[in-house]
Amino acid sequence: MPIEMALQRLPEKWAQVVNTATRKSLETALQAALLTIDDKSQSNSWEFLHKLAVAATGAGGGALGLLGLPVELPVSTTIMLRSIADIARSEGERLRTPDAKLACLEVFALGGPSKSDDASESAYFLMRAALAKSVSDAAAHIAQRGLVEQGAPAIVRFITQLATRFGVNVSEKVAAQ
Repeated sequence: MPIEMALQRLPEKWAQVVNTATRKSLETALQAALLTIDDKSQSNSWEFLHKLAVAATGAGGGALGLLGLPVELPVSTTIMLRSIADIARSEGERLRTPDAKLACLEVFALGGPSKSDDASESAYFLMRAALAKSVSDAAAHIAQRGLVEQGAPAIVRFITQLATRFGVNVSEKVAAQ
């Protein structure tokens, strides 16, 4: 059965759990990831350790099924975002800047190198274009107004697009379990 059909068969309650967990994960994961990184360090990134940690949390979450999702999803998401930020740091990025934070989220949204991360090449590039526009709008807002509440619409739109994209991936995982 194609994954799309499996997703449509998810009970509404499960879909709500997935969407809520996804949104909360994205709202807090990057901040948590950045708390553990020293911007001034010039060491190599810890890519292998991050991959191992994500695999372990994914396996643990998979064993617990849907009940483990609200715990596993934020942990795995934070580790993935930390890995992205750590690579950026090792390449000289100043992670505390709004542009760097948005870039980390954009890289996360675009997924990995495997074909299974992207529905198709055209969908990948459409998503990339949409996210690029959102990142550009959010960066322009931050440059003009800083991270204040009244200017949040561009940032909120970006996070919403990212949550939608990530929510599909999470729903696929839940449907597969």
